Order: sequence, then structure tokens, then C-alpha cells
Amino acid sequence: MTRKRKISAELDENAVSKKRLEICKSDEDEQLKSDIEIDSKAARGCVNLHSTCYINVVLQVLCNSPSTLDVIFRLPTESEIPGGDKRAILQRLLYTLVTKDGEVANRQMMEEFCRAFRKDPMRTGDASEFLSEMIDMLNTWTANTTLQSSVQRIFNSKTVDKETQSVFYIESSEQSLEKAIQKQMGNIMEMPELLLFMINRVGFNKETFRVDRLLKSFTYPAELDVKLLSSLCKNVGEDDGYVLSGVIVHGFRKQCPHYMVYVLRESTWFFYDDDKVTAVDKKEVLSQTGDEAGEPDQPLACLLAYEKKEIEHLTVNIPAYIRDSIISMMDRKDRSSDVCKLKILTDECLYNQSLDLIDIEHLSYIEYSIYEEELDSAVSEYVAKRVGYTTSVPILRNLENVAGKLTANQKILNKHTTFLDLMDNLDGEKTQVIRLLWTNYDYEPGKLSVFVKIFRRPNLIENLGIFNLGENSTVADLIKLATNEYTGLESRFLSNILTDEEVYELDSNKAVTAYFVETKHVPVVFIEEASDKPDLKLYVEQEQQTFRITLRDSSGLADNVIVKISTDFDEEKIYAVIGAAVGHSPVRLQLAPLKASSRKASPIKYGDKFDEVLNFMKANKQPRVLIYTKLLHSLKEFENLQKINVMLCRQDIDKPKQLSLFFGKEDRYLKDLIDKVPKEDIPASDDVTWKFCLLNRGKISQILDSEFPISKAVGRSVNLGLAEVPVKGSGRLCSFFCYSGSYLNSVRVPGIISFSEKESPSEFKKQLSSLTGVEIKDLNLFDDSMFPEPFSFELLQENPLAEAEMPIKFENYLGLSST
Repeated sequence: MTRKRKISAELDENAVSKKRLEICKSDEDEQLKSDIEIDSKAARGCVNLHSTCYINVVLQVLCNSPSTLDVIFRLPTESEIPGGDKRAILQRLLYTLVTKDGEVANRQMMEEFCRAFRKDPMRTGDASEFLSEMIDMLNTWTANTTLQSSVQRIFNSKTVDKETQSVFYIESSEQSLEKAIQKQMGNIMEMPELLLFMINRVGFNKETFRVDRLLKSFTYPAELDVKLLSSLCKNVGEDDGYVLSGVIVHGFRKQCPHYMVYVLRESTWFFYDDDKVTAVDKKEVLSQTGDEAGEPDQPLACLLAYEKKEIEHLTVNIPAYIRDSIISMMDRKDRSSDVCKLKILTDECLYNQSLDLIDIEHLSYIEYSIYEEELDSAVSEYVAKRVGYTTSVPILRNLENVAGKLTANQKILNKHTTFLDLMDNLDGEKTQVIRLLWTNYDYEPGKLSVFVKIFRRPNLIENLGIFNLGENSTVADLIKLATNEYTGLESRFLSNILTDEEVYELDSNKAVTAYFVETKHVPVVFIEEASDKPDLKLYVEQEQQTFRITLRDSSGLADNVIVKISTDFDEEKIYAVIGAAVGHSPVRLQLAPLKASSRKASPIKYGDKFDEVLNFMKANKQPRVLIYTKLLHSLKEFENLQKINVMLCRQDIDKPKQLSLFFGKEDRYLKDLIDKVPKEDIPASDDVTWKFCLLNRGKISQILDSEFPISKAVGRSVNLGLAEVPVKGSGRLCSFFCYSGSYLNSVRVPGIISFSEKESPSEFKKQLSSLTGVEIKDLNLFDDSMFPEPFSFELLQENPLAEAEMPIKFENYLGLSST
């Protein structure tokens, strides 16, 4: 992109007393220029209220256009105080995405947006439809105002017939955007600042009689061909052009449809997955084209945004009353830590799973913190107020947790049920968590709720819906209900997958409840289409021998991974499957299960059998979770090693970093440990060497000789460190650390510095400032009682750097206070 995007999120304090209609009367051609670049932290995501990802991606595209933001923040509103005005609500929501102090209000403003715009956060929507809806609203809101021409200039293309078009709809069968433009845009007289293309990615499959995703490749460039555009449209000159500024992608997350978006800010591409934002390479942005040979749930570019290159820079002025209205709406009460967590799940997630129905690690929740003063609140009322607009009354069921697996209770929460009532039912969880199932269908009291799936083949299982069956409803009644939703079904089998019972052949005259005698939980029914092979029965038999295990990285750096394990697997096969899933050698993995209390159990030792662990997991007696640790040695070798913790005192990091070093019987001295420290942690330098040291209350008190026995350093009373020691000069050594206010407040990385006895205190302070990268305010000597004394340069312990024999013991420690 040749130009820099500059946005100033300035608060116009004088705008508090202005009427918005007066602002709209200002001359739109007098647009302010700003030299204040948008802060990198303004690349901020938006919280997902469960299924609001289609809203999030559109908002990010709009936020990325300074012209669009300027129009939205200048919209006339009915009131400058909190209320139901849609324009004011949109302004408040966008404020949370483009300002530093708005992030904390993002969830509450999204809930307010869903209520006002009647968007059910529990139901998925289409991003292109929502984008068209927002453009139509902007056209309506700015009609007969000076902002009308701005909206038309940004979004509306004009045809030779004097019609307008905001979004161009393209078939993916065109294979490339250039071909589609040449074919569809020949009648355009005037192009807008923002060109929007919606790519159709679904089509009717005549073989399966269903709507499938179209995976065929559709390419798009980083910059549109100027010659092509100028040949089609008069207002595009040879010096003009359009650059790609946003790509909305449709994919899947945890088996549910999900939208994501790539956005170009200045010269950097960012990937927005709801509230998670990461910088990415342009190559990744242009690779979301589709692949017919790829996975059916692969991400596909479905909406492209191209922005005109030469657009006048804008200063986006945000009236102060928008910020003030948000603050007045936020709950600013000082609260103690939350008492429990409330996690809400929809039934959509439940029946998206197959036999292993609802493992906790598989699911995405809406989460709230419940405080002590809210414990007496009715749960249903609390949820209804916070989730946002919904098309039905919230019907909530309790989700029971059995060793990491959830079951949905048939009993609906009473409208008077409080959080205290639910907490009384929790079975000794250390962290109090209440999990609820939100049902999206009309429930009829006294009836059995059943999830229904259509089975075509093992890799093609379709969710049909949820049905309420009376006590005497027969299988024929169930099939009739199903065929009303989907024609052409011929039932073969039924399976109660919650209790892992065998597959039953359906008896059309038999009551459905007979298959679920005394069931307290929501069962799942599979209906198989007519086929020559009993695929469902075979599939269920195979599935009953396997189950999913969640692999969790002990370091917490990697995402969880799900693997399928069969009870027929031996230890070697299990390690091979897990090693392939986490990308590490199977023989260099250490695995540890979780106890039923969700605490980490002892690691599985080399040669131990997996039988007991697998049987407990399959029987739901303990969580189906394994914590893995990637080792540098084989597990057999690793179990013969000892561990020692060393605090890395590197002066270019804010806090000391703890290293865990493993050593064997052949390692006797500290010099044997230095080779075990990762090279990236102790970079080589001609000016310093790395020495082990003793730490005392955050200070380096003694440098240890390389021949110091490891056995003496293993004791709990010894705090071992690894610090940089200067190697040049014939001066003195002293130990120093940074502090703020007092020694105990914000202690930073301790270090060692050399100095000459000829140096003056001012030169010494300058050397320290250069080393630490901060301006030194005070120098203080600290004794063991940790009280500062007036600094005297002569009081520093004389430790000749060149002549001194190791170990050197420091009797005075220098404290640095920075400005």
C-alpha cells in the first residue's frame, strides 16, 4: 500500500454541548488531516457472544476504513445519553474497537448492539447479508443530510442506467476475480472508494440432494489491474488503483461454522479470530482460495474488500459524549474476586458431536464471572439480561460434569433457581463452575427431547434438529417429524449414544421412550438412509471401541489437540499416535493423566501399562485428558536424571527467567551444567561471560567457581542463579538491582557490573544508565536489613576483577532507582 493510513481517535471535548444535527451541517469537504498515527494496540478484536462472528468480521472491515468511521461518528443521534438509538449504539460499539480505553466495555456494548439490532447471539448469520444491511442503514440514516454524498462516495457504484450497487456478487466458478470483474462490471460508470465482492461458496449437490460448500479454487490479487479497471470505468485513471484491504473467510471452529477476517492496517496484515488478533504474512492472506482436494471444512475467502489508493487522509473525531455514555453504562463497582464462573453452551454444540458427545475440551462457552452480591439472583433472569436479543425465552438445563464429560439433563431450570441453588449441587470442584445448556427450540413440558442426526456415511453425519416426543410417541411418529424436515428418509437404525448402548433396529410401532427407559439425559438418535451396507451399525461398533483424548501442553504454549484412541492400542501405538499429533518423537514424550478432581496425576513411567488409565477414561471415572511434556532425552533416560532450577539474570529482560536443567550422575560440577543451558538464553559475547551465582533476596550475593559441586547447589536452601559477568578491565565488581520506591517493590533483574577505582560517581552512574537503558535517578547501598543508606562511592566492596579468586562474595549491593 503506497499511502499510510492515519486515524486519530481524538475526543472533541467541545462536542458535548453540540447537537449532532449541527455537526452534520458542517462542510464535508473540509476534512482534517492528522499526523497522529493509529496506535498498534488499536488492532483490537471483538468478543464473540457465541455466534456473532459474522457481525465481528463486518465491523472490522468498517473500522479499517477511515472514511466510513468518520461518517459513523458524525451521524446525528436522537440523544447524547445512553438509550435505544441504533446510531448511538453503533458508535459506542465501534468506540470499543478503535480506542485504547474502550476495550473493557466491548462485551457489554456488543450485548447492547444485539438487543437493539435484534440479532440473536445464539444463532449464526451471513456476513455478506449483514454488510449489505449496514450499508443500507447508513444510506437511510444519512438521507437528506450532508453525509449522504459521503456514504455514496464510499460504497455506491453507479451504472450506465443510473442504478447503484454496493456489493458485487460473484460465482466461485469464475475461478479468478479478474475474470469476474471483466464479465460483470462492464456497465459501471463510477466506482466507489471501497469495492466489495461477495464470492458464492455454496451450491446444490444433485448427487446428495443437499447444499454443499464449493471448494474450487478462486484466486484474487493483492492489487487490482489498473488497466482493466480504467478500460471498464471512466473515473478510474491509469494512476489510480485499488489495493486489497480486507478478506472475510468462512471456515469451521470445533465443528461449527465460523467467520474470520484478514485486515490490512498501514503495511501490516492482521488476522482477526473474534477477540484474538495476530500479525500474518501477505502470502497467508492470498492463500485462502480453496482446494477441491482439500478438507471439506477448509477456510474459504467469501468476501473481499478493495480500497482506492489515493484517498485524502482523515482525522476521525470521536465526540466525548460517546465515551462518557459508555462509562455511565459500565458497572464500575469495586468487587472482590468472583465467587464462581457461569459457562453457557448451546444445544447446537451438543449435537455437532458424534458418539463421544460432549467432552468439555471440545466446546466453546459464553462465560461470565458471578460475584457474591449476585448469588441470590435468578439464573434465567441474569442470562436473559446479558446475552442480548434472542428469538425465544432462554430455556436452560444444567450440564452435569462426570470426569471431564458432560451430560445434558432433561430437567429445565426453574425460573426462580438461583446461583446458590446450583452451587449446592456442585460436587466439590475447587474452582466453582456452573455449566448450563441453552436450548434454542420450543420446549413442551412433560415431553422427551431428542437430538436427531442423519447418517449417510462415517464422514458425513448431518444434524437434523431437536424434537419433543410425547410419552406414547412411536418410532413412526419420530420418522414422520423427521421427514417433515428432510424428505426421502428411510430409517434403519437407532442408537442411544449417551449410555453407549448397542445399536437397535427400529420397530416403527414401538414407543421411542422404550429405547430410553428411565433416562434423565437428552439422548441422541441416528437415522440411517437406505443403503446396502449396515454402515451405521459398523460405525457405532468401531466408535464404541474408541474415544477422544485431549492432549494438553504442560508449558501452556501450544493449543490443545484431540486424538482418537482405541482400547485395542498397545503402549507403542498410543505413543506413536500422540507423538504424531503433537509433532514430537514418541520416545521423548512424558504423559501425565488428570485425576477426577482435575488435578495433575503422577506421570506415567517408562514401561508402565496404559490399561488402567484407558479403562478409567472410557468409564468416565477420570477426565479424558493427558498432559504431555516434550523431552530432550528419551523417557527412559529422562527418569534417571535429576532436576535443578536456575534463575537466569539477564539484564535485557524485565523479570528473571527460571530454567529447569537436568543432569545425570556423570555431571559433577557447575561447569557441566553450562552446556545444558539453551544457547538462545545465554548469547555469546566478547564483553561478558556467564557465571553461576547465589541469590539472596533478589540480589546476587556471590559468584561461584565453575568447579563448585552440583550436589551443594541442589539443596532447597540454595537459590542458584546464572548471571552476566564482565571479563574486560582490571577494575572492581559490584552487584546491582533495580527498584521502584522500595527494595521490595518491582524488583527487576539483578546484575553485575565492573568499574574502575578511578571513575567518578557521575561516570559510574552514566555507565549504569547505558547498561540498563534507563535514566538512573538514585544510587543506594542496601545492607541485609534492606534499609537504604546514603550512597558513598568508596563504600563499595573492592573486588579486583582480574586478580580475585572465585568465588567472590559481595558485601554491599547497589540499588538503582530509575526516573
